[in-house]
Amino acid sequence: MPKATKGGFYAVQRGRSTGVVLTWSECEALTKGFAGSVYKKFPTRQQAEEFVRGSGYGGAPAVSNSAEGECGGVKETTTRIARSEAKSKMEPKPYSRPSASIGSASRLKRRPISSPGARRKIVVYCDGSSIGNGKQGARAGWGVYFSDPDLTHLSESRRLPGPVQTNNRAELMSLIRAIELSPDDGRDLLLLTDSQYSMNCVGSWIKSWKLRDWRTSSGSPVQNKDLIQRLDSAISQRSIPPKLEYVRAHAGIEGNEIVDGMAKFGASLPLPLSDEGGFGLGDHDAANADF
Repeated sequence: MPKATKGGFYAVQRGRSTGVVLTWSECEALTKGFAGSVYKKFPTRQQAEEFVRGSGYGGAPAVSNSAEGECGGVKETTTRIARSEAKSKMEPKPYSRPSASIGSASRLKRRPISSPGARRKIVVYCDGSSIGNGKQGARAGWGVYFSDPDLTHLSESRRLPGPVQTNNRAELMSLIRAIELSPDDGRDLLLLTDSQYSMNCVGSWIKSWKLRDWRTSSGSPVQNKDLIQRLDSAISQRSIPPKLEYVRAHAGIEGNEIVDGMAKFGASLPLPLSDEGGFGLGDHDAANADF
């Protein structure tokens, strides 16, 4: 019989990503605000993994639109699943308006969406994470969190493909995916990030790099050139240029806290054996990435 642990295992059968995590905060990041999330706490990993696969174990899971409370019955809701999941990937439409504009910093704890003007804006929280950043065996991943309940199903957590597993690459990839996943339907797109590096790349450094043929002021090659160019291309393809806005990390901002957990979960996932998501992160990136 599998050995039970004191902390237990949290099984997420339906959420922004599925799998087994070890803490409630990780479970909450994958289920809170996700329509129709299904999750439950188990004493053994085997039971949790079987639940994720759909084999199931006794007891009702938590099924809700709000995902409030502890997994597995400490607090559970029984709201019906209101809508089905949409596809996790959307191809950006081929528009070609150049450049991106940068917004000012914000200390908002929660962004209201009740006013008519606010409904015209898509708000996405982006984050990257690297466990052991800069060290041998580092693991990186990203999270993308759509705060609008009607778009939450587009959120994702993924492991960063490729041999170079750095935080900066994961941060850039989160912005790229946020743009690629967002509907290009005439609404403004606001990307919220706690990465000053990403803000500088898009807001100030990229213009000089282009003029110097992608070299720094010291003449060395620009690090992470492949992802920065891809981000620049994604920005230019939007019908309305996205805005990037800096938010302070670990400041109690709900969306930022959620996406932080999602990025950490992405870093914990297995390294993809192939570029199955079409992210284009191959071995050629190793010589052009930073720590």
